[in-house]
Amino acid sequence: MKSPRAQRTRALTEGALLAALTIVLYVADIYTKLLLYVIPVPVAILVIRNGARTGAIATAVSALGVSLILGPIDGLIVLVRVGFIGIVLGALLARKRPWLITLAGTSAASLAAFVSDFLLVSWSTGLSPGAMVAKVQETFVEAGQRTMELYQKMGVPQESLGLVKQMTEAMPVWFKTFLPAVLAIGAVFSAAIAYAAARWILIRMKRDVEPIPAFADWRIDWRWAWGLIGALLLAYAIPSVDLGFARTLATNVIAVYVMIYAVQGIAVLWSVLGSMGVPKGLRAVIAVFLYLTPTLNWLLPMTGLLDGWLDFRKLMSRA
Repeated sequence: MKSPRAQRTRALTEGALLAALTIVLYVADIYTKLLLYVIPVPVAILVIRNGARTGAIATAVSALGVSLILGPIDGLIVLVRVGFIGIVLGALLARKRPWLITLAGTSAASLAAFVSDFLLVSWSTGLSPGAMVAKVQETFVEAGQRTMELYQKMGVPQESLGLVKQMTEAMPVWFKTFLPAVLAIGAVFSAAIAYAAARWILIRMKRDVEPIPAFADWRIDWRWAWGLIGALLLAYAIPSVDLGFARTLATNVIAVYVMIYAVQGIAVLWSVLGSMGVPKGLRAVIAVFLYLTPTLNWLLPMTGLLDGWLDFRKLMSRA
């Protein structure tokens, strides 16, 4: 067993190295736009090996370093986003929490970081949150106009142009309506990448990690459907009553449920195709095709929803 002095020396050394790595990753992401989701991982690894205190100190050092290179706003982003997500992820992994709890906790931290980033940008630009949302909506409108002009030059038929016009006009409204759902889904996506990267590193460091069930065996209990039923009732059952924000919130809950059940549906599809001997690459192509085809993509969330009751893969009988 190492002496306390040796442990402190190791923590100091690793903290300095991983703080430097965090700075490099953040600065590199400015130019590559590929590293955003893995930047918290060094802090998470540091927390696992040396505790939250060392992780917090390394985060502060990283934020200071980024501030000196890119400015105080980026330093604050590192302090809030990278540090918060990394420390939460590292603490949950260090305590060997179940993978779903770790992912949920990291997703919550990621969502909080998204909101903090949004408010920070709002403060730094002098725009209110509402004005920032309006600015993004204007960007959607401009992008839609450019798309229409491009399609017209390409000679796209008028019927198709009309459909594209309807979609581009609806995009700003959809964005404002479904912004909470977009943030929530984005937070889960961000957390999943950070968790997967940290888990991959820990496995190669010969550390014990919580096993994750095979994707083909993922299953959502049927009781989760009550939340969807409640949201549907709140959003659509009483259209004549103005429920304001509650209805908007219910609509976003429905959107999140659709995504969850779509993933569940893909898991069912993955299992069925696997039992038929279909290669993984072809399974992925089929899943993407179904998800991106408007006339077919409803099959995935519907399959995921029904699987809670019908147990298509007979997982409950195997449990």
